[in-house]
Amino acid sequence: MTPLLLGIGLLPLAALLQSSVLPQLPFPALRPDLMLVIVLAWNLARSRTDGLLWAFAGGLMLDTFSAGPFGALLLALFVVCLAANFIGTPLWDANPLLPLLGTVAGVALYHAIYLGVLLLWGWQLDWRSAASSVVLPAVFLDTALMLLAYPLARRIARRIAAPQVSL
Repeated sequence: MTPLLLGIGLLPLAALLQSSVLPQLPFPALRPDLMLVIVLAWNLARSRTDGLLWAFAGGLMLDTFSAGPFGALLLALFVVCLAANFIGTPLWDANPLLPLLGTVAGVALYHAIYLGVLLLWGWQLDWRSAASSVVLPAVFLDTALMLLAYPLARRIARRIAAPQVSL
């Protein structure tokens, strides 16, 4: 299975779940950013252009279902994944805690970018309320989900990696 086929199957499902099923949950603080977790896990496990394509496609899908400004979620997701790719897989593999720290930073950056775009677009936001009711719960919940997603993404990335020939 190629990364493209995996993304084509997984990303629309994540976008639909995140935009239509999760908002129906009775606990607003328990709404994970599924697309962010999936795409970030893939980018942490496999720093290549297909991870950035996943971020672009996933952001477009989320923006299609969002009531916010079109492109805001795409920008936030793409910047976070670009940063993860820039740092690179060898660093993430160096210590099992580094992907979790990367997730904490990535979730905070994702929400900061999205809230910043909303402010630039003219939305009225209370930063303190947004930080305590949206960002902080998302950091904890998305990081907990990354405990499952990152090892799975690493296993899949290693399985579909091109075979290496040594001389």
